[in-house]
Amino acid sequence: MSDVDDLLAYLDEKGFVCPLPIFWAKLFKMLPPERKAGRLVDADNPLILGVWHDSSEESKRRRLEDHIRWAAKHGVFHRVNRYLRELPDKHWLRKNAGGH
Repeated sequence: MSDVDDLLAYLDEKGFVCPLPIFWAKLFKMLPPERKAGRLVDADNPLILGVWHDSSEESKRRRLEDHIRWAAKHGVFHRVNRYLRELPDKHWLRKNAGGH
């Protein structure tokens, strides 16, 4: 099992969909941009602010997984992994907790 798979399994075991918006924004700031065709490109934005209430739990989880994979690809997985594992339970959206 890869480190990414291990983290995703941990999140599933805990019933976590994604961090609540303010904490997801902090995670997003940890993700470095990548250079594509000579310009810097950021990871897709977290589903917070105006799209939080219009996004399904499944969409939020997929986006978080994208962020975790982005972190692994760009050398910051260890930091993101530690951040997510140390984030208190109360700072997470849990499955079927009214997240749409």
